[in-house]
Amino acid sequence: MEHKIKRVLFGGAFDLLHVGHIRAIKRAKSYGYLILNVCSDKRLRLKKGNDRPIIPQNDRIQMLQALRYVDEVVCFNTAGFSLTRILRKVKPDIVITNTDNDTYDEECRKFGVDLIKLPRIVVSSKLDTTKIIQKIKGGQGDSSL
Repeated sequence: MEHKIKRVLFGGAFDLLHVGHIRAIKRAKSYGYLILNVCSDKRLRLKKGNDRPIIPQNDRIQMLQALRYVDEVVCFNTAGFSLTRILRKVKPDIVITNTDNDTYDEECRKFGVDLIKLPRIVVSSKLDTTKIIQKIKGGQGDSSL
């Protein structure tokens, strides 16, 4: 009996890549062949505001491709984001998301894709991209990261 490696889809903005991202990517990789879906610049601006992204999508893609845990990087997250479109193109066996995301349940079930919800990895209350950006812009908040 042949053991099939599972195709795993995990997504995010990955703007200002930090250790929390690396730990989440490493955890996702433990489920199989890891495909990262990187949020496009256009979608990130819609979600986070006009001052984002800090790092353009092509540069974020290149950085993520260099990580040993990442097998493939895609960027389907246009302004008209559709999980259905991604599932059709990527054909994952597993989609990994955070426990606070309830938007993927129905589509994953419809496509017969396993949905795994994992808690966010909290490295430090100070370590998230938005807080890092605030620190750089004006020194707001705690001086230590």
